Amino acid sequence: MGTYEVKVYTAGGIFPQTKDYIYMRLVGEEGESDSTWISEKVIKTDKSLGKLQQIVIHKETSFHLLPDDWLPAKIEVKTHKNETYIFPLYTWITDDGKHYFREGQGLCKFDHLTHLIAINHICPMILP
Repeated sequence: MGTYEVKVYTAGGIFPQTKDYIYMRLVGEEGESDSTWISEKVIKTDKSLGKLQQIVIHKETSFHLLPDDWLPAKIEVKTHKNETYIFPLYTWITDDGKHYFREGQGLCKFDHLTHLIAINHICPMILP
């Protein structure tokens, strides 16, 4: 069983400042969660999702209210394995559609340039 603790940050702090309902689905290498209302603060799954890759955000207009635009800064997800994933959003969510955000951990310079370094050994003129 997987348990994922969710913290939502907006310009105003740790509480999502909108009157609309915000739902989130976690997507990992080994599966995905059900869509869960983020006010719950915990998402539970039948099995571990593996390394988290993205989240899907869906905003739903509240009953009898006008749509309320929402500006989330980031979402942090702490797993049952004590791993923390950070999803930077920094975009207005103004509609009731689905919005996809990739995990945004920083990488070491060589984590994503390894293949370029290998090419540079073959053709030294490619990289400065």
